[in-house]
Formats: sequence, structure tokens, C-alpha cells
Amino acid sequence: FCLIEKSVLLDINWEELVDIRWTKMPAGQYLQYEFQMGDDFGGGNITNPQPGIYSRTKRMKQQQERAQDGSERGIEKAIHRFNAVCQWVSSEIVQTNSIELRAKLIEKFIRLAKNWKYLRDSMTQVAEEHGESPTEIQVEKLNRSTMTIKLPFGGCIPFLGIYLSDLVFNTELPSYMTSSYKATRNQVENTVLSQPLVNFRKHRITASIIKKVLIFQGLARRYSFVQNTNDVLYSTCLQVVSLNTNEIQERSHHIES
Repeated sequence: FCLIEKSVLLDINWEELVDIRWTKMPAGQYLQYEFQMGDDFGGGNITNPQPGIYSRTKRMKQQQERAQDGSERGIEKAIHRFNAVCQWVSSEIVQTNSIELRAKLIEKFIRLAKNWKYLRDSMTQVAEEHGESPTEIQVEKLNRSTMTIKLPFGGCIPFLGIYLSDLVFNTELPSYMTSSYKATRNQVENTVLSQPLVNFRKHRITASIIKKVLIFQGLARRYSFVQNTNDVLYSTCLQVVSLNTNEIQERSHHIES
């Protein structure tokens, strides 16, 4: 699970955190985007392009291509993975009819959660706990100090739900603020100083969240264990099988009755 969450985290592009399109984009096949040098947007040509130069027109062209692409991106992949683990845990519990076996199964998931906490895999830990809980987890009650980045002794994978929630709330803030300048007789001065002011606080919050995610991507690379391509266990954990939401609710009501 930790290796899978690591791969999902590293697939996230910082631009996805800025545009917030992952809240409404349709799901599809994941496609890795690569930076390629070529013609500028608008028909212009680049002669002898310098490596690392990222022109504004090139950026506009890439944004337009990504906006038209309906494939699954890194953030969507992380959200779908989180939901899949939640559904899997809930499915395993409700499919166990014996109350004794069901109690042992929940104990097993609790021990797994402790192991994920030891490995600092908060994403899988929260997903597993969410699958056991009958109600939704309150993000505001999560202890953010458990995901500190000041003392990175090894690998660490955060619970992205905290940062995605902060980004959604931050996008609701206005990008511009009304100027408090009082008009005078100078027409030129009034035109310039009465313009809306950029809300730098909003952009600072966005930048700080992106910086934390990028730092966690670096910490995720600190895990010493590597993936075995022939490992059956890895393939099983990657393709977790679960019931749909309606089936889980029906089996849950049947167990309670």
C-alpha cells in the first residue's frame, strides 16, 4: 500500500493544485504529461530554444491542451485511490457475517493502521479508518502535528485531503480587493490608484500549500523498499475489489437487523 500511495503522490503536478479542475473533471485514463519544446501558441516559431526556458505562450498552449484533455490526472488518481481503499475496507467488513470473525477483521485493520502510522503513510491510514467509521471523518479534527515535516527521519506520505480542503476554501477568497483610495481632482492619479488590489494573501496560502505537497513528494522518495514487479501481493493491493455503495448499505442494514 505504501509503495502504491508513493507512486500516486509522485504523479501529482503542482499545476493541478492551482487550477482546482480536479473537483469537476471527468475520470478517465491517466496520462503523464511531458514538457516538450516546439512552436509557440499562436503560430510563432522558436529558433534554437534554450533548455529550461518556459515562455508564457508555451505555458498557455499547454494549459489549453490540458483543459481539452479528459484523461485522469494525478489529483484525480489520488482521490480515486483513497475512495477505493475506503470501499474495500467497508466491503470486507460487511461481507463477514459472523460477528466473531467481523471483530477479528476489524482488529486486523486496526493493526494495519498502526503499521501505516509507523511507516508515516497517513493517506492509507486515514482511508482505512474512514472505511471502518460509520460517519465521515471531520477533517478539521485531524491532528496536523502528526504530519510535521520538520524532522523527516524517513519516508512520509501525507493525507492530501487536508491540503485539498484548504485549497478549495482558499479559492473562494477574492483574487482582487477594492482599493480604499479616496478620489482627488487628479484624474491620472485616480485612474491608477483606484484600480483593484491583488489579494496577495490568497496567493501566499496557495503557494505554501503547494510547497508542502512538493516537500512531501521529496519525503516519499526516502522509503528504502522498492517495488517488485513480479510481486502478486502488490498487484492484489493495487486492484482492490469492493462492493458499490448501495450493496455496502444493504449488507450493513442486513447485519444490523
